[in-house]
Amino acid sequence: MTAYQRQIRLDRAREELIRNPSASIEEIALRWGFTNAGRFSRYFKAGFGVSPAKMANRRR
Repeated sequence: MTAYQRQIRLDRAREELIRNPSASIEEIALRWGFTNAGRFSRYFKAGFGVSPAKMANRRR
Protein backbone atom coordinates (compact mmCIF):
# COMPACT_ATOMS: atom_id res chain seq x y z
CA MET A 1 0.00 0.00 0.00
CA THR A 2 1.29 3.42 -0.84
CA ALA A 3 1.44 6.35 1.54
CA TYR A 4 -1.10 8.13 -0.69
CA GLN A 5 -3.63 5.30 -0.33
CA ARG A 6 -3.11 5.21 3.43
CA GLN A 7 -3.65 8.97 3.66
CA ILE A 8 -6.91 8.73 1.71
CA ARG A 9 -8.14 6.03 4.10
CA LEU A 10 -7.04 8.11 7.09
CA ASP A 11 -8.89 11.14 5.70
CA ARG A 12 -12.08 9.08 5.34
CA ALA A 13 -11.68 7.64 8.83
CA ARG A 14 -11.20 11.16 10.22
CA GLU A 15 -14.35 12.38 8.47
CA GLU A 16 -16.30 9.49 9.96
CA LEU A 17 -14.88 10.16 13.41
CA ILE A 18 -15.93 13.81 13.16
CA ARG A 19 -19.46 12.86 12.04
CA ASN A 20 -19.84 10.20 14.73
CA PRO A 21 -17.49 10.83 17.68
CA SER A 22 -19.15 8.14 19.79
CA ALA A 23 -18.21 5.40 17.29
CA SER A 24 -15.60 2.91 18.33
CA ILE A 25 -12.15 3.80 17.05
CA GLU A 26 -11.51 0.13 16.42
CA GLU A 27 -14.68 -0.14 14.30
CA ILE A 28 -13.66 2.89 12.25
CA ALA A 29 -10.14 1.54 11.81
CA LEU A 30 -11.45 -1.81 10.58
CA ARG A 31 -14.03 -0.19 8.30
CA TRP A 32 -11.25 1.72 6.55
CA GLY A 33 -8.93 -1.25 6.17
CA PHE A 34 -6.68 -0.91 9.20
CA THR A 35 -6.49 -4.34 10.84
CA ASN A 36 -4.59 -3.11 13.89
CA ALA A 37 -6.18 -0.30 15.93
CA GLY A 38 -2.87 0.61 17.57
CA ARG A 39 -1.16 1.04 14.23
CA PHE A 40 -4.16 3.01 12.96
CA SER A 41 -3.82 5.34 15.95
CA ARG A 42 -0.11 5.89 15.24
CA TYR A 43 -0.75 6.64 11.57
CA PHE A 44 -3.63 8.94 12.53
CA LYS A 45 -1.54 10.89 15.03
CA ALA A 46 1.33 11.17 12.55
CA GLY A 47 -1.05 12.44 9.87
CA PHE A 48 -3.19 14.81 11.93
CA GLY A 49 -1.10 15.63 15.00
CA VAL A 50 -3.68 14.27 17.41
CA SER A 51 -4.83 10.79 18.38
CA PRO A 52 -8.22 9.53 17.15
CA ALA A 53 -9.47 9.48 20.76
CA LYS A 54 -8.56 13.14 21.28
CA MET A 55 -10.17 14.02 17.95
CA ALA A 56 -13.38 12.30 19.04
CA ASN A 57 -13.33 14.05 22.43
CA ARG A 58 -13.01 17.44 20.71
CA ARG A 59 -16.14 16.76 18.67
CA ARG A 60 -18.39 15.77 21.59
